[in-house]
Amino acid sequence: MENAPSTTAVGRLDPDQNRKLITPREVVAMSLPVVRSYRSGFGGRAGALIVGILVTAMLTIAVPALLQDRLGVNDSQVLSVLEVTLLFGGLIVILLVQFVTGPVRVDVEPHQVRFVRGWTTKHTWARDDTWFTSVVVKKTTNGVPSGTIRTLVAVTGSGRTEARCTWFTASTFSDLMAEVAPVGVAERSVSGSDRLVEVSSASSVSMSTQRTRTPAAVGRVFTLDHRRVATKDSRRRLTIGVGVVLLALIVVGLVVASWSNFSSDGVVLAGIVTLATVALIAPVLGLAIWGSRAKARHTVARMPHSLMVTSSTLTVDQQTFYFSQLSQIIATPPTYLAEPKRLILVGASGERSTFELALGGISVVNYPTFPDYEEFTRLLGSAAPEGLLRFDLS
Repeated sequence: MENAPSTTAVGRLDPDQNRKLITPREVVAMSLPVVRSYRSGFGGRAGALIVGILVTAMLTIAVPALLQDRLGVNDSQVLSVLEVTLLFGGLIVILLVQFVTGPVRVDVEPHQVRFVRGWTTKHTWARDDTWFTSVVVKKTTNGVPSGTIRTLVAVTGSGRTEARCTWFTASTFSDLMAEVAPVGVAERSVSGSDRLVEVSSASSVSMSTQRTRTPAAVGRVFTLDHRRVATKDSRRRLTIGVGVVLLALIVVGLVVASWSNFSSDGVVLAGIVTLATVALIAPVLGLAIWGSRAKARHTVARMPHSLMVTSSTLTVDQQTFYFSQLSQIIATPPTYLAEPKRLILVGASGERSTFELALGGISVVNYPTFPDYEEFTRLLGSAAPEGLLRFDLS
């Protein structure tokens, strides 16, 4: 006696063809869109909350005190009402920023991207008709980093839309751009011609009806020139150091001499002060230049001499990495001109291999170690499986 085919919760067997049939529940599950959500980070929200509380507290204390001291308002009832108004007004602003105007969520679906701020969907873009790119602005105050603004840019046939990704961390924003703007993806237009969208901080398919891959040039070799950059960089640092010392001497000498009305004693005093300045500045500046040059030389010594990209591998000097054995390739965007160029290869089990490809600073712009870096990232993105290469938008 034959046993009847069994029925399970996930499906049943067709007794005639002995194959698994999909249940209605599985059909519904397969038809649901896959949504990946990218959200504002907790650290940014917490920082904004702390700043809001501090500002509210300062205003609640300072404004009544200012009115009392400068305008002579001594009515305790008026001052109390003002304090309560400032306190509750500040709390309302904090709540609005924390839950309505501040937090951002970007939902990426197979056919569309939704930009949600607070509880409201602000933008919805069809992926097949939109070119996504990004703008990253690093703010500094007197040379000290004071924040980074990360903006998602969507270009459609009707225009360009910029959506600021408030409180996004560098890793979250990089993951988002890798999802909506895979590096090296080409597009096939209705006429059938292929074109590769140039990568900036990140870019993606635009104005197309079908996504394709651009075939990579097999065996393309890129050569890095280390010696010219190291020499120019060392000369530049030495020139800047000598210039700073001479400028400091001139300024100190003129200040001391003018303070003494350029008398003979004042000139002698200016000379003594100038020599003392040299004795103080020169060793510190010399150590700084030496340390900077040593760091640059160490970085240059670790740089590879050649890179070769094929349809299935990336070879760094004598090391060959198969794309199938990598989980991620992380690279510095080509548009980060003054940033050090770095390539990170992440294996399937999480191990990392980091390669420095170019120095940071002015030397990268004027004397590039790797002038073909943009072409290298474009070709690597085309050769590697889609989504393997991503830019580090920190």
